Amino acid sequence: MGPKVPGPGLSPAAVKGFVTTPYALYDECKRRYGDVFRITVPGFGSMVHVNRPAHVEIAHRLAGDDVRRGTGSLMEPVFGPNSIVVLDGDRHKRRRQLIGPCFRGLRLTAYAHTIFDTARRHARRWEDQPTLPLLPRLAEITHEEMIRLVFGLDDEETIRTLHEAIAQSAKRFRGRFLFIKALQQDWGPLTAWGRWLRTKEAVDAIVYPLIERTRAGLRDESSDILSILLRARRDDGTGLSDAEAHDEVLTLLATGHENSANVVSWCLLLLEQHPAVKARLREELDGCDDDPDQALQLPYLDAVVKEVMRWVPPPEHYRRLAKPLQLDEYTLDAPDVLAPNIYLAARREDTWGDPDVFRPERFLDGTFGGRQYFPFGGGMRKCIADAFGHYGVKMTLYALCKGWDFALHDPTRETPRRQRLSVVPAQGLRGSVRARA
Repeated sequence: MGPKVPGPGLSPAAVKGFVTTPYALYDECKRRYGDVFRITVPGFGSMVHVNRPAHVEIAHRLAGDDVRRGTGSLMEPVFGPNSIVVLDGDRHKRRRQLIGPCFRGLRLTAYAHTIFDTARRHARRWEDQPTLPLLPRLAEITHEEMIRLVFGLDDEETIRTLHEAIAQSAKRFRGRFLFIKALQQDWGPLTAWGRWLRTKEAVDAIVYPLIERTRAGLRDESSDILSILLRARRDDGTGLSDAEAHDEVLTLLATGHENSANVVSWCLLLLEQHPAVKARLREELDGCDDDPDQALQLPYLDAVVKEVMRWVPPPEHYRRLAKPLQLDEYTLDAPDVLAPNIYLAARREDTWGDPDVFRPERFLDGTFGGRQYFPFGGGMRKCIADAFGHYGVKMTLYALCKGWDFALHDPTRETPRRQRLSVVPAQGLRGSVRARA
């Protein structure tokens, strides 16, 4: 029997750090235990965190019978049993083969004006208000963007109704205790789970008719994401059922808009904290016309977004082992979780040289592989909509920074706090907004 993986194990301090301030916890664990350490968290299990490129590659190569879904089972009530995030084994592989090409083949420029116009319309409403919590306002932008792009909607009443229904459902599911299976019982609207199920039913009552309407009017030239998913075909000629399409679009709406809003919020904060970077980005933005189609051609904008995602990435992602794995001198047993630590990998001095310096120019000077930089995960569990998500963040930031100045209130007080599987500015990014002259 080999040595045990060091780490705090199941300690109250580690559990609290994991659910609230994961970056600080991981910095301390690396300082005390090195590049490989174990943390145990109820609901997630025993997690072995790694960040060396060679260990990350081992994790990303795991597939098929080697692994089970990481934390996907926790989100099954939200996304549904047919979501690619929840599926395991061959079912996951087949779903990825079916819908992966849909996202790799997206004509991103077809969505530019929708993202640009939505962001600008919201920003105009913020002008001249003395102070605003910007993070929830940014989430409203990215949520509306996703609803319009997924369903191809222009009907403002339907967009508003669906946005409110999803927002209410997300609000009802925020309690961490709802992840406990024993409490997931429908004892009526007086219980937390019962109240959440009623909000989910309200969402379904809107989404299923939209799927039926889209399927009935499906055209080859339709560019909304739902139409593209419904046109996908397996080798036997079958496509997504209504239930499968429902779960995939809910996964997109739930994960896509929140992650995008979080990244845009960090972009605004880090630009405020780094005036030279902000000035160079403004110079690039001012050098082009007020045309969203040009956003793809702006290298420094792209570098800023990539550096922000290095600086404040989702802390980790997960591979739950289905069989034992030898990792150097350590033997990991099923059902241990192998967790490539995205945050610590982005802080390695041997990869980045100056990891504690916010410097977008590093992405102009060179490229980094999937073992060193993987904000969207890696391997068979990498986010299939990574290019779409990155583009949405760039377009939203382009629209906001080109048209408005953001004065953040005491940005030095903002620290990273976990929100589900990502991190957000702890104070909600309060500030004011003024149209640029």
